Amino acid sequence: MVNLALFRLPRFIGAVLAMFAYAASAQVMAQLLPLYLQNGLGLPPLDAGLAMLPFAIAMLILPQIGRWLDRHLAAYQILAAVISPPIKFLRSGSPLSVSVTSSQPGARQAAGGRSSFSA
Repeated sequence: MVNLALFRLPRFIGAVLAMFAYAASAQVMAQLLPLYLQNGLGLPPLDAGLAMLPFAIAMLILPQIGRWLDRHLAAYQILAAVISPPIKFLRSGSPLSVSVTSSQPGARQAAGGRSSFSA
C-alpha cells in the first residue's frame, strides 16, 4: 500500500509525473515504432528489430550510469547537467533545420509542396 500522505510532497508529485510521462512515451515508442518501420517504411522484421536495438541498449546502460552519478553527485547537479545544454542550445537562436525526403509518390503534395521544414 502507498501512503497517500506522500502526495502532499511536491518532489514526490514531480517524480510520479515524470515517471508517468516516461513510461507512457516509452510504451508508445516500443510498440508503435516497430510497426511504423515495418508497415510505413517497408522494412523487413529483422531490420526493424535491429533499428530498435539502440533503444534497448540505452535502456540497459543508462540506469547504470544514473546509479553511478547518484553516488557521486547531488540530484540538482545531475538535473542541471541534463537540462542546461538543451536550454542553452534553444536560447542561442540556432535554427534547427531538417530535410524531409520521401520515396512515396504524392508525399510532397501532402506536405504542401515543401520538401523541408524548420523546427
